Amino acid sequence: MNVDSEPYIANTHMMSIRNPQDAADYDEYCENPTVPVISGDEWFETIIGKDLNEVQDFASNFSIEFAKELHK
Repeated sequence: MNVDSEPYIANTHMMSIRNPQDAADYDEYCENPTVPVISGDEWFETIIGKDLNEVQDFASNFSIEFAKELHK
């Protein structure tokens, strides 16, 4: 198990849902329990082995549009 000696915080943000289509897309692409937002292989390529700044950039830029792109 690889554990960092110093704890750190990665900030996340709330997604903006501005209209009914955003709400429908959020439900379909982000909260759908039958379809994962990101596959295991993509998850490892996206997060694992990245430094804190890269993980923070991923979290800061995650959006409904990005989640939709992951499903293509």
